[in-house]
Amino acid sequence: MRCNRILRFVLCVLLAVSIIVPLSVYAYSTQRKVVRVGWFESTFCFRDRYGRRCGIDYEYQNKISAHTGWTYEYVEDSWPNLLQKLKAGEIDLLSDVSYTKERTESMLFPDLPMGAESYYVYINADNKAINPEDLKTFNGKRIGVNKGSVQEGYLRDWAQKNKLTLEVVPLTVEEAESMDMLSQGKIDGYTSTNTFGAKEKVVPVCKVGSSDFFYAVNKNRPDLLDDLNRALSGIQDEDPFFNQKMYEEHLNITRTNAFLTPAQEKWLAGHGTIRVGYRDNYLPFCAKDEKKGELTGALKDYLAHAVNSLKNSNIHFETAPYPSTEAALVAMKTGKVDCVFPVNLSVHDAVVADARLTNPVMKTEMQAVMRTSDTRGINRNSKLTIAVNSGNSNVETFVKDNYPECNLAYFPSIDKCFEAVSSGKADVALVSNYRVSNMEPMFEKLGLFFVPTGESMPLSFAVNREARDLYFILNKTVVLTKRGDMDSSLSSYAQANQKISFSQFLKNHWLAVVAVLTAVFFIINFLLLVPFVPKTESRAEGN
Repeated sequence: MRCNRILRFVLCVLLAVSIIVPLSVYAYSTQRKVVRVGWFESTFCFRDRYGRRCGIDYEYQNKISAHTGWTYEYVEDSWPNLLQKLKAGEIDLLSDVSYTKERTESMLFPDLPMGAESYYVYINADNKAINPEDLKTFNGKRIGVNKGSVQEGYLRDWAQKNKLTLEVVPLTVEEAESMDMLSQGKIDGYTSTNTFGAKEKVVPVCKVGSSDFFYAVNKNRPDLLDDLNRALSGIQDEDPFFNQKMYEEHLNITRTNAFLTPAQEKWLAGHGTIRVGYRDNYLPFCAKDEKKGELTGALKDYLAHAVNSLKNSNIHFETAPYPSTEAALVAMKTGKVDCVFPVNLSVHDAVVADARLTNPVMKTEMQAVMRTSDTRGINRNSKLTIAVNSGNSNVETFVKDNYPECNLAYFPSIDKCFEAVSSGKADVALVSNYRVSNMEPMFEKLGLFFVPTGESMPLSFAVNREARDLYFILNKTVVLTKRGDMDSSLSSYAQANQKISFSQFLKNHWLAVVAVLTAVFFIINFLLLVPFVPKTESRAEGN
């Protein structure tokens, strides 16, 4: 009887385990869904020379899979053909799809877009028959566009709005084939996005529209749409600027900003070499190399990149050093140079100076130099006295923007600013994080130390306010330059310029110095203690 009860108990336990364990495993495991995703060779998704999948779409997909656990199965074709496969339910997901009311009948759209894009008509750079400043030259021309794409609708609307009688040619081939058709003259123009991976001889001339673009989902897979909405929302919660960062990282080099407009090309051809005034003795940003007599520093690298970044221009720079940024600005006003670097001014101060500032070319975190006995920090509410070089509008603007409650005390040089802090005439001096290492011996001598402020000072080109074409050309070069490249350049020149005194070397390497001196001491003592044994000359015996 007792055995029967024990047996029944064991059976109940085993039954419970057989039910509970699978349920718990199911509850805590990530169910992987296989998603058939469209792959179209473009700037969105492509293979590099090593055969690795790359592109903004590919990276975005993997970010989404971190939230959803999806596994992707790629279906490769041209974008127009993939759109038809999505409508037919042959694939589950396709990127770069613009929202239209008609499309909602055959596919599902998430709540959030992948990004935004503009649509341009591209022509062969050698095509002189089309003049974007005279739209009538488009009449009778054959303009290709992806069949069924939203660009096709925008192209037709643009032509109708401008009363043009062009021929729209719907295409279903890969983007590269469409570009070859344009290069070979089979079509006169090709309508695509501003992310279009155009060759150097294919240039954008007219914008026909713009819209957000989305991932579109198979109409029969609402479960994927729910997952996608949660993933996109999670991505934006983690980083509200994720879309923008992905766009800038992957698509800047192919954007229409890489091309000058016909008006800008005309201005550059008429103006010739762009003359750049810069602040001398200001490494790692810029300085005159005394041995070579030419520009050195990160500005040199930037200008070299700018020459190669624009697709359809023949841009040249020449540079001239000045003892201060203010002296260079005076030279710009008198027509000796066209632009000045580095400049940091508020919008108001730039207007007062009758100048315009480009987007920031470089940024540098500022360090606060203080007395070692001073335990105060610095923040936006600090009421300290900050030592500033006389006439240094860059740091002056930085203080006004970030420490509005602080007072400014002016001194003739940066060294005098440090001495003022040391003597108590000022509480703080500010210096770039790329320049502090070279100043450490002085800080040690004056009893100073430095701490990061956590705030960065932007450095831009300044141009005369009426020089609008130059302003836009320089801004194009800024957009096409990655911030990381400039950071690397600044770090490189900062290290190359670092000077270490003998005392600083001893301080940094005292252990090695002691070890070497000890070894030398023992070697000398060893040689002194070993007795000298003269060598006996041997004589040869005769036969």
